Amino acid sequence: RLQMTGAAAPALELGAVHLFEDRSSFEARYFRFGDTVATETEDTPSLKQSVQLEYNTVVPLTNWGLPLQSRLAWTEATNGEQAIKASARLSSSCKGWRWTQLTVLEHGATAAGGETQIGGRFGFSRSLSGMRVRGGIDYEIGPELRANTVDLGLQRRLSGGGFAQLNLAHDMTGGATTASASFSRSIGEVTLSANAGVTDQGGWSGGLRLSTALFFDRQSETYRTGPPGMSRTGAIRASVFDDVNEDGELDAGDERISGASFILDRSIRREETGRDGGVTLAGVESHRPLELEVALGTLSDPFLQPLERGLSVVVRPGQVLDVDVPLSLTGEVDGIVTILKNGHTVPVAGVQVEAVDGQGNVVATGASEYDGYVYLDSLPMGDIQLRVAKAALTDVGAAADAVSVALDRSAPSVFGLQLQIVAVEGLS
Repeated sequence: RLQMTGAAAPALELGAVHLFEDRSSFEARYFRFGDTVATETEDTPSLKQSVQLEYNTVVPLTNWGLPLQSRLAWTEATNGEQAIKASARLSSSCKGWRWTQLTVLEHGATAAGGETQIGGRFGFSRSLSGMRVRGGIDYEIGPELRANTVDLGLQRRLSGGGFAQLNLAHDMTGGATTASASFSRSIGEVTLSANAGVTDQGGWSGGLRLSTALFFDRQSETYRTGPPGMSRTGAIRASVFDDVNEDGELDAGDERISGASFILDRSIRREETGRDGGVTLAGVESHRPLELEVALGTLSDPFLQPLERGLSVVVRPGQVLDVDVPLSLTGEVDGIVTILKNGHTVPVAGVQVEAVDGQGNVVATGASEYDGYVYLDSLPMGDIQLRVAKAALTDVGAAADAVSVALDRSAPSVFGLQLQIVAVEGLS
């Protein structure tokens, strides 16, 4: 992938992905940024270039293996400062407990010298009596060994989509202990959140927040609210329509399709398109190619087919990606394949029949059944020729004339065609 972004600070991004096997993947990216921007200061220099490597696999330990996520990044600023950050995360579960171990190494180099830090976090969680217990410890290994913070929390989902949490944390470097509570609930596409906290040193805090996601809907040309959490992940705004003129774009004469669902990354989504033919798929994983296709079984007209069976999409966090999904009406034909030999006409089975469009492309094939019957569907509108495959004719030393039909929206189906094979002496 090669991408140029930004007029004020142009950037060059080169990326490559190689999949080793189903349980391992490697990804590499290189970023090269343009000249210094006007907002740069000595304290906040601009990024000049960056190399990012990511390797994910499953370590063959325990019955299920241990998922390993590892990242390595090197950056260089315009003032010459360089930094290297490496991290590795292992996670697994045992007897209902889930644990995660994250280790991070950071090294920064400046003109005055370099500094290396090694730290991490060990976390655990478990479902218990309708609640989820979470906890962990943040620590440093270098330049000195010490624990920074220890925390323990209880989380519980409430009826009606609410969520409550209690948390207790102790800062082992400063000695402060903090107790906090939070609550959130989604009402439609608006989320209400409240939180409060106190420390053993007399401090306190509190807050109340209303939030919603807002994006511009290109089809309705107005701003719309989106599902909660859409700003933290990506989203897809898909528009499904019957593309009458087959130009791939939604025009005034095209019909919007309601009730259609999608398959995203091999999972069926519950959302359906509305009367405007649009649907918002929220919670889409970002920065990874995903396959998107219409669930054909949800289309009210089985003869409507997408112009492209599958689309590959990539979204960024907070992005609402507009995707047009044009559908086209398809047709069907059937007929009987017979053979004329020695004055007798009989049905013939196992003969390959081809449907050819006006440009000479084979758009469908099918074999005749025991009684000579053959059926072809998903045919494009326009002039179609049905012909017996040349290989089938050569094998038996015969010839057959093609049959022409015209399919359009007023007559998308043609039945009762006759394809007759005639034996030709000496044909090979």
